[in-house]
Amino acid sequence: MAVIRSSVISVTKKEYDTSVAQQTADEAKNETIEINKTLTEVDKRVSEAQSKADESLEKAQEGFDKGQSAIDDLANLKIGSNNLLPNSSFKYGFDNWEGAKTSPYFIRDAEADYPSAAILRILKNNDVSSAKSNAPIKIGLQKQYTISFDIRFIDNVPEQNKSIFIVRTFINATLPNTEGNAKQQRVITTSELGNKLSTGVWYRTSVTVNVEADFLRVVAHNSDTTATVTTDYRRIQVEEGNIATDWTESSSDIDKAVLLVDNKTGAIAGRVTDAEGNITTLTATAQGLQTSVKNKADSSTVTQLANLVNTKVSNADFESNKTQTAELINSTVEAVTIGESNYLYDSNFKSGAKDLMATSSAQARTFWRNSTTNGTIKSIVPMIENGFTAALKFKSAGTGQHMVAQDFIPCKKNQSVVLSGWFKAKAAGQGIQVQVGQGNAASDLDTYKGATFVASKANTWQKFEFVKVTDADTFTGVFLGGHNQIASEVWFANVKLEKGEKSTPWSESDFELASQSQISQLADNINLKVDKNGIINQINISPEGILIAGENVWISGKTKIDDAVIKNAMIDSLSANKLTAGTIDAGKINVINLNASNISAGIITGANLAINLNSGEVTFQKGIIQRADKLFSIDVTKGVIESYDSNGGFTISKGEITLNSSPELTIGNSKKYGTITYKWRLLDASGLALIGEEGFSLGTSNAVKNIANSTVNQGSAISGNKEGYLNVFSRQVINLSSGDLYSYGSLNSKSLASIEIGNTSRNKSEVAISANIITLSATSGDHILLSSDSTGALVQSMVIYNRTYATAANVYITQYGNMGRSTSASKYKLAIEEDKTDNYKNILKLKHKTWYDKANTEAYARALDDKDTFDWDNPADEVLPVERIHGLIAEDLVEAGLTEFVSYGELNDDGTKEVEGIQYDRLVVPLLQIVKDHQIEIEKLKERIK
Repeated sequence: MAVIRSSVISVTKKEYDTSVAQQTADEAKNETIEINKTLTEVDKRVSEAQSKADESLEKAQEGFDKGQSAIDDLANLKIGSNNLLPNSSFKYGFDNWEGAKTSPYFIRDAEADYPSAAILRILKNNDVSSAKSNAPIKIGLQKQYTISFDIRFIDNVPEQNKSIFIVRTFINATLPNTEGNAKQQRVITTSELGNKLSTGVWYRTSVTVNVEADFLRVVAHNSDTTATVTTDYRRIQVEEGNIATDWTESSSDIDKAVLLVDNKTGAIAGRVTDAEGNITTLTATAQGLQTSVKNKADSSTVTQLANLVNTKVSNADFESNKTQTAELINSTVEAVTIGESNYLYDSNFKSGAKDLMATSSAQARTFWRNSTTNGTIKSIVPMIENGFTAALKFKSAGTGQHMVAQDFIPCKKNQSVVLSGWFKAKAAGQGIQVQVGQGNAASDLDTYKGATFVASKANTWQKFEFVKVTDADTFTGVFLGGHNQIASEVWFANVKLEKGEKSTPWSESDFELASQSQISQLADNINLKVDKNGIINQINISPEGILIAGENVWISGKTKIDDAVIKNAMIDSLSANKLTAGTIDAGKINVINLNASNISAGIITGANLAINLNSGEVTFQKGIIQRADKLFSIDVTKGVIESYDSNGGFTISKGEITLNSSPELTIGNSKKYGTITYKWRLLDASGLALIGEEGFSLGTSNAVKNIANSTVNQGSAISGNKEGYLNVFSRQVINLSSGDLYSYGSLNSKSLASIEIGNTSRNKSEVAISANIITLSATSGDHILLSSDSTGALVQSMVIYNRTYATAANVYITQYGNMGRSTSASKYKLAIEEDKTDNYKNILKLKHKTWYDKANTEAYARALDDKDTFDWDNPADEVLPVERIHGLIAEDLVEAGLTEFVSYGELNDDGTKEVEGIQYDRLVVPLLQIVKDHQIEIEKLKERIK
């Protein structure tokens, strides 16, 4: 017990940084109130012990023995002192936590039951198990440490004996976090939580480890690999000892707090209370036992006085100790300089984008409203950097004011206020603009004053601070936005408006605190109020009257009300002659004679049925409403509605509509046709599900499809069966479209990627595929691509390119883009004859020329113009190097009279054809004739030489 006393005294003597006093001062004051309550209770118990001090010495000896046993039990307890795990609340994001800070790891807001403990969520994963561990903690060798945590499962519950948490110790802090490097490893599994686990339920468990190394890691481990289980963790605690106490933040996380009272000693209070009945009995013993309880934890100093019979507990001494303790705490609290409250609602933007409301300023006090725009994009985005919850993002054009505002903030004239917060910009030199003033009251506006701040570094959080002296005695306002002259992309976080000329660390507005208590005393009014989770209980006394308001009000003594209206009550006993109006429950009274014609208003109530004659409402507790033929019925007990005829019908039950051949509820032996329900992840989609047992069909009432005869097809329909056949039919066109809009044609028209089947706008009985890029794939990586580049449309296929043959080229493309095989066999030719002309020698007139390809050169030039955005590695935007090409010019062949070796395009208006290219493969023909002539000349020369 002496250890507990020294721990509490040392806390009160610590010197704390007052920079975060606002965050904890209220807690300290509440602690003082709780201490006084505890001391009052202890005072009562000590007084009861004093009254028993005159009991017999035999009972005293018995009490002494029991007290000694209780003291021994307390001495053997090893109670944890401080949470050794930094950032166990995750309020600083992933600080002190190793590994990835992105999916599957997320930090979620704290929930109402523990508002100071954020939640670590590990998403379900179908590849590998996922784990998040802390940075190594320095611990004491050969000591006991207890690790405790909350865990909750989302979507599904893992199998038994699955790992959910791991504790590892290491001899060196630099060793990687693996089982092989660990000195010890303790795995906590699902079986340690119990046999029947449920989703959405928090479970808390703990484990004690006798450590054999100097460093410790804890690992939140989602070992499920079936992609069905998401796991939440919170309130993780590592403490010395073998008892798990209530979770607190690490002292390193609260190093700027004032008057920290370690709430884990509440666990000791419970144990002292259990033993108190035995300890207080010692006051009557001949040996003597003095108990003095001086603080919140019921810290007790037990002095065993041997051979003393007349020792007693002094009530006056106790009062003195209690007073000294309270004064010590109060004086410490009063010595602290308290920062002002934050005047801004939702100052950390935790409410999300819903607060960026487009509304008038007269409505904006508890949320942020859109102000001027000028091309500004505003949004609220998650932000876990620097311990933030969310951030307000601006993307502005730098062309004037573009802000969000919060108005109607009460102020006094000539009062200094300071607006502070954090901002970062996408690039150095970008900045923000802030303003204070223009509170939008009806009159006497506080004139606004503003300032701009420029980021010195890109993507780096910087603090801003702006002081304004108000010049009105009504309201002021706050405006936040991007720089009014520099195009900027910036973020705001943790904004604060407070009294004074120097900012203090950010804290949430008092108006948004989850619970408050308040005592107000004025000359003409006394008000006691407690506000928790939006529920207000209060007592107000004023000259006009007394108000008692609360969720539950208990009056235990005799009460007399001279004049009252009781809207709803349960009265234990009542004389019938006191009743003058209202509703009488016939189930509670006996009526001798009742004329039904006299029942004209009120409620008729039975065990299972109530009929309100005024509203027409009929309420059933249980039972069945059904037609005589049992083909229509409503079962109130089971919550089932059925309606049928000779062709079948439907049953509505448990959120589903089931189509059957006959009523299952009243007749049975029905055949199930199908179900309409809300199906989760049916074919990787969620929403309304139409499920047929044998098959299904969905279509218009006039749908007819008949290919076998001349029946006119009409309407539209979709049908399928369980064998795997799906039929989609439409008389005119089936259109499947999706994706982003893309541009096409010379008019830059817009369209979606689509497949049209049927009577399209271009043709009848057509299948048309339209898209920016069309890919026809057979296997992975093998495809034919239809797309376009800066030059025009193209067909691309590495499959064709990579398939090679040792034959001559034989593909020809006509002037209309038709592609076919070029042949040479006589079976494909008519009127074959020998060419007897001699113009083949004109080929010798042709000159070898070089050039640059015009289209490729222009495409390359466009790419150079857009070199910062052009994707050189994209095959669809391929641009060949600009190189000189060697060959012949088609117009030279025409001039030489070799027109038969020229390719032509479309006819011109004058009847001539446009020259397009050269049939290079056929130029070998005149060359062949020239070689023959040369061979003849050679032979003649040889003869002459002989």
